Amino acid sequence: MVIYRVLIYLLLPAFWLYTLKRRFSDGDQRYFLQRCGWALPRYADQPLWVHCASVGEVQAVAALVDTIHEQYPEIPVVVSTVTPTGAAMARKVLPDQVAHVYLPFDSPAAVRRFVRHLNPRAALIMETEIWPNLFTEIGHQKIPLVIINGRLSDKTLNTKNWMKAAYRASLKHVTRVLAKNPADGAGFIQLGTDPDKVDVLGNLKFARQSGIVEKKSSALPRPYWLAASTHEGEERLLADIQQSLKSPLLLVIAPRHPERSMVIQGQLKAMGILFSVRSKNEPVTAKTQIYLADTLGEMRWLMKFSQCVFMGGSLVPVGGHNLLEPAALGCPIIVGSSVHNVEPEVELLREHQAILEVPNAEALKDIINTLSHDPTGFIPLGQAASQAFHGQQGVLARYLRALEKLQLFSSRQHGF
Repeated sequence: MVIYRVLIYLLLPAFWLYTLKRRFSDGDQRYFLQRCGWALPRYADQPLWVHCASVGEVQAVAALVDTIHEQYPEIPVVVSTVTPTGAAMARKVLPDQVAHVYLPFDSPAAVRRFVRHLNPRAALIMETEIWPNLFTEIGHQKIPLVIINGRLSDKTLNTKNWMKAAYRASLKHVTRVLAKNPADGAGFIQLGTDPDKVDVLGNLKFARQSGIVEKKSSALPRPYWLAASTHEGEERLLADIQQSLKSPLLLVIAPRHPERSMVIQGQLKAMGILFSVRSKNEPVTAKTQIYLADTLGEMRWLMKFSQCVFMGGSLVPVGGHNLLEPAALGCPIIVGSSVHNVEPEVELLREHQAILEVPNAEALKDIINTLSHDPTGFIPLGQAASQAFHGQQGVLARYLRALEKLQLFSSRQHGF
């Protein structure tokens, strides 16, 4: 912990500069102040606190938060994120009564102020967020701390020994780890969690409601294939594939980080591609080759009406992104070879013959060419994906029972 804390202090100036830059680019003064541990709201009613890193974690926990709000309406809920995009998603998918706050950088003083102002009855930390100073402060204040949908990356498990020691010290303050699969449960034990504190309950992303698709109109005016959550380096590969198609099939690119829109537009212009941009309300015409969906909160309808979904972060070494959302919507799914972040989901879809895996862009081009000539041939793939997803239902009830068993919906005996 000593090395970690020294490093945190050394990184503070760089963090302040970065956060100030984001404050001006995003126009969110609250982001800058609260990430620095200032201008934090005070809560006297001991809310249930749920922390999510960003968009994906907010989406994954939404069904659980909705259920808690419905069954325990007297308990206030506060959700924290570390990104403005996560905050925007929280406002979109969570009940209006759920408050939002930004989690400060993990410096001792900032997290101490945060915990004392929040005064939660319990802390639910989503997935991979292990912050040593924050966990230590929560432990000192004797606040129940539960990691939900717990998962660990290979990078975390194979980190430096001094960082592992910091994680090990942090995990001593954890009341319970509710892991999403046996491998992740074993990973928490490997990092130093007491095995008696680890339960495997499944992936909360399976709890997301698949029947509601928000969209003002039914779909785009032309059939399209969707490249979702793309990263730097993938858009060029996808654009090359689209240029080679001999069909009217449209490509919709929805980048993982919409703020990259101008960079992507520059790349497409340089390639001579005819494209339209959603944030500019540009129409899709008969000549449009690519539609750049650079907006937030619209991925579900884009997936729902697509001929197939290629999930980004898999043609480049990122590790892939959430495959459960397109599976829930019955979409044919294609991924590249970099899927280490979503291996359990890939394995589930493999078992149901509900996913196509390609080693490179050339193989993806062959599949899209086939799709453009025979879209109905991909319908069984989407049906299999839907069956794989819905066969995993019940996870929400398991999480709720586990939290009730821990008595997290009762007030703490001692507030601040």
